[in-house]
Amino acid sequence: MKGSYQLLFFLNAASMGLLTPVLSLVLLAHGAEIETLPLFAALFALTIILAELPSGVAADLFGRKCSFLLSHVFQIGGVLLMLKSQGPFLLAASSILRGLGSAFASGSLEALVIDQYKAERGLARINSQILLLESAGMAAGALLGGVLGTWGDGCRVLLCVRLGAEIFLFLLSFTCINEERRFMGNESSRGQLFAFGKLMGEIRQSFGTAAAILMAAALVGSAQMVLEVYWQQNFISLVPGNMAWCVGVISSLGFLGVMLGNQFAGVWIARRPRKRGCIYWLFKFLLPGTVLFLGLCRSWLLFAALYILAYVILGAGEISEKVLLHQATADQCRAGMLSVYSLVIRIGGMVSSVLASFIALWGGLTAVWILLPAAALVCLLAVYVKSR
Repeated sequence: MKGSYQLLFFLNAASMGLLTPVLSLVLLAHGAEIETLPLFAALFALTIILAELPSGVAADLFGRKCSFLLSHVFQIGGVLLMLKSQGPFLLAASSILRGLGSAFASGSLEALVIDQYKAERGLARINSQILLLESAGMAAGALLGGVLGTWGDGCRVLLCVRLGAEIFLFLLSFTCINEERRFMGNESSRGQLFAFGKLMGEIRQSFGTAAAILMAAALVGSAQMVLEVYWQQNFISLVPGNMAWCVGVISSLGFLGVMLGNQFAGVWIARRPRKRGCIYWLFKFLLPGTVLFLGLCRSWLLFAALYILAYVILGAGEISEKVLLHQATADQCRAGMLSVYSLVIRIGGMVSSVLASFIALWGGLTAVWILLPAAALVCLLAVYVKSR
């Protein structure tokens, strides 16, 4: 992969990671209240869900470069509105634009790079490299964002850095991404409609082949939601009071765990290509099981170790999943399928969030940590048996 593409993957992930550790503080400083904070998060997530598949199909039809550039236009608009916002309306519009930006970025650059380099480098190596760059970018962005979020009134320094990063990414993408014109570029309206119908048929055909992968992704996404949302509360309740600062360190080690798992599984798949299906299912079952054990953990050292292990497993599972999914997907509908993949993970997380709220009212957080991963394991077993 050429250096400019590597820089794009890294910087795009770093830009997204800037707001990760302080997003709630930013929203509260620009018009949200404690009571309305979940509404803005839900609006962001709902926008992504509604735009995922249309944005992926648009990338396949009109060009992955065009879709990636448009994602940064949306992100620039979202950050500008957030900077100006002092009330709920501009902040809601900002959440919608940022959601559209995430949806149009999802899979567009990845699909383009896979198409260009899969014959030269192989699916396992190129997917491993992409995930490594994104994990490193997210880790760097999160660390920088945690520092910048404490500077200035209303996190304005952080938002200005994010705005500058998005403008630079747009210019770099416009200059460095090379892509042949998509097949709808020079056709008549009737030809465009025919091409669109053909593309949707190919996505449906690939979906039939990849159905088990997508169902498993949704189930693992439900267990991953428990890990991402509730780990800080559990960890802080276990760690000694003067060591609460460890949360940031453990979070960064989690990103490093993703990189480690990614590299380990990538090498394993490359050396044992016929075992890639077994490797995939191994890590799919391991993640919910690890999350369940985290819920039962009563030692902060063991909790930290299991948390990092969960992210090693997550990184290993993601690379094996991406290899199988790309193998089952035609080139001309790759971005659309990646959007479907992202969509089912988000739906799994949202369903899990709703269930978690009811379970927490009934049995507390411990019940959430046990019941949701256990349910994911049972359902994964059913999907595995059906797929075999």
